[in-house]
Amino acid sequence: MTEAASPSQAPSHAEQLAELRASFEEEGIDVEVLETLEIEVQVLTTPPSLLGRLRAKVAALVTEQWSHVQCELDESDEAIELISRQVRDDQELSPAERDRVREQVLDVMRAVPAGLFAVVNTALPIPATGLLTPFILRKAGLLPSRWREAHMLHKLQTQADELRAGGKEASANRIDALRTSIENGASNREQAERQAELLSHWDVNRNGRWDDDEVAAYQAELLRLHQHLVEDAAENDWYFKSDGLVFGPLRMSEFLDRALELEEELLVCFAGKSGWVELHDLAGDARET
Repeated sequence: MTEAASPSQAPSHAEQLAELRASFEEEGIDVEVLETLEIEVQVLTTPPSLLGRLRAKVAALVTEQWSHVQCELDESDEAIELISRQVRDDQELSPAERDRVREQVLDVMRAVPAGLFAVVNTALPIPATGLLTPFILRKAGLLPSRWREAHMLHKLQTQADELRAGGKEASANRIDALRTSIENGASNREQAERQAELLSHWDVNRNGRWDDDEVAAYQAELLRLHQHLVEDAAENDWYFKSDGLVFGPLRMSEFLDRALELEEELLVCFAGKSGWVELHDLAGDARET
């Protein structure tokens, strides 16, 4: 079985937010933003099928965001029209049009958590939001850089600026440290996403079957990740691929048992640098040794 997290283990983003919230409450600082971001970071890092008890909180957060969603959509008519043209009518956008779409989409994501668009139509049937889901934007090649973190980083920067303006430099510095941590985690996830298409498909010659050398390469990567599973299960460095999107970082020691209860296929890699393997294969390999 996987190791328990050690006391010296670097805290996850959710844990850092919780620590900041508790500390700021003691100092009499408003923590409403941090409470919301605690939900958002779990939506950001955890595959939707594992959100479980958070679903009600996510739906409530979407409902609270209604005015922001409506306002941003009203200001993004051009982007929605252009996305519709490319997705529904299969008309390629010009480079200038693509840049305008990315900028308008990023404005939406700064106002409304990007991860919530995956569930927004379930909670509130808002016209046109379907065109702004990560799946559609990704397939159309219209996702702006750091789109998933945009809202969180914007909110944290705003709070840091307010704290500094109020003379609370130490508290602002703690917010800045969290922003840096989130950005570093996003860099690793982006690296994992870039590798996903290449490393999660081991059919190198694309002949539709597992050849002996491909099986050997996959088994070798399973053994290598098994060693990481034994030594680094408590590290906050594991990434998971579900429905074409990469989530994380998470600790395998806190994630594995819940993930194995699912019927769906989840791919896993370590630190955004390893090959991608099927989680059930890795867990089976670990339990047989």
